[in-house]
Amino acid sequence: MKYRTIIFVAVVLFNLPVSAQRPLVLQGATMIDGVGRRPVPDAFIIIEHGMITGVGNKNSVIIPPGAEIIDLKGKFIMPGLVDTYTQCRSERDLQEMFAWGVTSVNCVFASVTEAKTYGAQAELDSNMLPRIFPTAPVFTAEHGWWSEKTVEDNGINRFPKTAEEARAQVRAVKALGIDRIMIVYDSMTWCRGNVKPLDHMQSDIMQALINEATQQKMTTEIHSPEFNDAVAGQNAGATAFIHGVITDRMSAPFVANFPVKGEFFVPTLCRYEFLGDREGFIRNVFSDERFRSTFSGDSIKYYTGSGYIKNNSDQCPDTAIVRSHIGILDENMMTVVKNYGNITLATDLPEFSGIADHMELEYMVQAGLTPMQALAVGTNLSGQFMSAPVGVIYIGNKADMLILDADPSLDIRNTRSLRTIIKNGKIYDRAELLKRLQR
Repeated sequence: MKYRTIIFVAVVLFNLPVSAQRPLVLQGATMIDGVGRRPVPDAFIIIEHGMITGVGNKNSVIIPPGAEIIDLKGKFIMPGLVDTYTQCRSERDLQEMFAWGVTSVNCVFASVTEAKTYGAQAELDSNMLPRIFPTAPVFTAEHGWWSEKTVEDNGINRFPKTAEEARAQVRAVKALGIDRIMIVYDSMTWCRGNVKPLDHMQSDIMQALINEATQQKMTTEIHSPEFNDAVAGQNAGATAFIHGVITDRMSAPFVANFPVKGEFFVPTLCRYEFLGDREGFIRNVFSDERFRSTFSGDSIKYYTGSGYIKNNSDQCPDTAIVRSHIGILDENMMTVVKNYGNITLATDLPEFSGIADHMELEYMVQAGLTPMQALAVGTNLSGQFMSAPVGVIYIGNKADMLILDADPSLDIRNTRSLRTIIKNGKIYDRAELLKRLQR
């Protein structure tokens, strides 16, 4: 057995394929497993063939012969972050997410073709991207939200006109190997002020999409900021409520269904913070030197300039209504938590890919979660939403982990002290990842 420090291992293993690695033993760090249990000091984690094969203290694990032993004393280790809903405008967005410790992501794509292309790229460790669990396509009304994103898509019609057609399109999506669909049921009227309303999807179309997806054992994500739309989606059998509910405090019967039906509340707090006060959100980002240091001076000028702020005001021009209702969204999220429902980490903010995930954790704690609860949301619960063995440091799970310099259980902002990313048991030095992304 050979001992090496993480400094040397990061350099040596940065470009090694997973299959060429010997078993790894991560020794001595304080471990946060993602489940919400108290951090475990001086933990031992064994990795073989990209999977976790042992977890515990020195006396409870068996170290494989010839293993590489990495000494992590003084460090903190946690599962990789799992973002359950965002958009990917380019491969660079994914690279930025990975450099900030997002090792799994549910990207929503307008087309199945685009989803399959990005998913294939993420399979290659050499691309240094998070693993992708794609949602595609986005079904909407012909003149509704996302309708402007018309791309070639294997003949899939994102604007079905009848219930029968809606069912046929879902079957076609499933046949192409996609297991998640997005339904923009709402019209976004609540935050558009005097701007012309968008078309609302017909309820029978929405019901047909969800019915067929359920029959095909697919996940259905419904756009539901308005409470009435969320109720309709829940009655139809939706799996997840994207962007939470911000217009009204949710009723007791609605909330009670979350643990019973295994539904997921996906609040995207930082998205609303951005929409409600773009300048304030950007100031918050650049007030943290760990974020600021990853941007060039020109990029900082761009993001803080009036042109950028103005160009991002068309989605929800009624910023006052967003600002005045963020507190309601916070309350709704905490109500789900207190009733043992599931919430997840999600950002929908490609403008600050990866950074937004750490901001989301901070906003969750500000809304009432403890740091340990927020960490469990960003790892374990979000991994459950993916229905994949990610988000928990546990035997049989993917070896996706983050090594930190400071304890995030004491201050959630310490997730930003990220030093090393591990995906599929392969070690990536974060400083090297950032060099590839010089803005």
